[in-house]
Amino acid sequence: MGDATLELAYKAIENHLKAQTDAFLQFRNRATTLFSAAAIVATLSTSIGFVKQKGGPSLPAWAPWVLLALLAAIGATSMIVIWPVRSWNFCPPYKLVLERHAARTAIDTVLIDSINEMKKRVDSNNQVIAKCSVCLQISASLFFGEMVTLVIAAGMR
Repeated sequence: MGDATLELAYKAIENHLKAQTDAFLQFRNRATTLFSAAAIVATLSTSIGFVKQKGGPSLPAWAPWVLLALLAAIGATSMIVIWPVRSWNFCPPYKLVLERHAARTAIDTVLIDSINEMKKRVDSNNQVIAKCSVCLQISASLFFGEMVTLVIAAGMR
């Protein structure tokens, strides 16, 4: 058995990788929900009574185009979050552990090497999470813009 401190550090960073994966999956769920909500709002607002229909209520001519542009931007920022990521690291470096085991490396050395490798993975994942966070914030802001556009356009009828 290895040093208890090293084992504790290994477990801590392993849990950090799991927490990152959970956060990443939550970002993806939020992006999907946000894009779906934006699509529903744009579709309903431009198809059931807001767009001019034979003398019925209508939005100003610019509103559907602005809504379409906002929906496209929300879709683009959401897709950045939803699109598969090649560089995501979600597990301990099992290959490294097996290689060290085959070389009969001391367990403390294996733990240190594994911790260092997982630290690199955590840092790499943090970059992906930061990008997704910014995209999700932009997407949410655009969704708010979609709501404001609807309120302003409805007030101009």
